[in-house]
Amino acid sequence: MKESYIVQPTVVWTKDRNQAYVDGADAAFTVVRDWFLEKSGHTFNLEPADAMYWPPGKPASFYGIATSIPCDENEIIYLLVVGADVGGGTYGGKALGCPYSTVPGRACGSGGSVAVMAGLDPEEEGFPPQPWFHNELHEIHGSIAHEIGHCVGMPHPEDRLTTFMGSQWHLFPDQAISDAEMKVIRKSPFFHPSFGKRRKS
Repeated sequence: MKESYIVQPTVVWTKDRNQAYVDGADAAFTVVRDWFLEKSGHTFNLEPADAMYWPPGKPASFYGIATSIPCDENEIIYLLVVGADVGGGTYGGKALGCPYSTVPGRACGSGGSVAVMAGLDPEEEGFPPQPWFHNELHEIHGSIAHEIGHCVGMPHPEDRLTTFMGSQWHLFPDQAISDAEMKVIRKSPFFHPSFGKRRKS
């Protein structure tokens, strides 16, 4: 049975399934879950990585995949698209055609970043080098934490250089959480002081 408010990593296959991607997602999101607890005293309920198939003939856009999943205001869906270079942005509920407002959003990792999570070489998997990371796992962890922050309503800070919601995401696990970000974490029903605690709306 799923917890009341969850983060759900979802591996999206556009080619042959590789269990390494699912295992890598579980490991990476566990690291980020533990980081939030250590840094803020609060963290999220994490479901085991799910998987879905996306037919190769259909355009593998983040918006197209995200809107194919039913709306649920108690889930943050984090898509991990294998076999396509899809943007990594976050969309709130209204942008997805959901009846609730902007929280929770949905996020997306794709291409080489998902290969790095799985311990694979992105270039050998057919993904060219990306300008925003250097094939280092700690940067992928930082990007996951950053996008989950967006999903619960955190903007980029005015000073883009100071916290995990600014440009410090790539310094994981040493980046800071600001007082304003801490307030969002402590008020969000997606975060709680221990693993497995149910939060009611």
